[in-house]
Amino acid sequence: MRKSYKRMLQISSAFGLILSVTNSYAIDCTPTPDCATLGYTKTASDCSGVATIKCPFDTSKVFCDEKTVKACDKIGNIAYSDGTCVVKLSKLDPLRKVIGVVVNISPLTVISFDENSHRNWHDAKSYCDGYSAHGLTDWRLPNESELTIIYSNTTNLNNVQGSLYQLGKTLFTDKYWDSTYFTTKEQTGIYPHGGYVDFANRRASHERVENLNKVRCAISL
Repeated sequence: MRKSYKRMLQISSAFGLILSVTNSYAIDCTPTPDCATLGYTKTASDCSGVATIKCPFDTSKVFCDEKTVKACDKIGNIAYSDGTCVVKLSKLDPLRKVIGVVVNISPLTVISFDENSHRNWHDAKSYCDGYSAHGLTDWRLPNESELTIIYSNTTNLNNVQGSLYQLGKTLFTDKYWDSTYFTTKEQTGIYPHGGYVDFANRRASHERVENLNKVRCAISL
């Protein structure tokens, strides 16, 4: 009888020790932090075109730095001189230079946010050929398709206008020279003509090169 009682005490003591250790572990064990607590609050689609880090506990949650640049994937994106685009204008990267607004994705083409006053076609071409802002020197007059694609639909036009507005620049409200050049016969003779795009009336046409229109230069990156 004594042996049985002694054995029961040993079992009870051992069981108590296990409970004690288990309770201690439950109290001291730190629970796995959730992804949101660690800063993984976005999805892959939220960070499209931006470098991301996946949460180790839930790979559907990611982190991306809003200051990180992104690939230029939409007409109206604000572009840096290195061919990347702004993620959020309020968090511009000071190490990069903003040069203008994307007007074509493939090839990546940007028009400058700097607008020049009215010039004739030859002066406009010379101005853009010599434009060297933001460390880039391959500026030129935009071709007709690069300008007409902006007003080809309301979304494109609004995106570009909105980006220019955010940059504190003038919106499209006038005629702009494009790179088209040819001679045409008129009643009084043959005259050189330059192409232009009229953003007020949304049309592309041409007129004598000595007329004065606005200028925005373009560059392919």
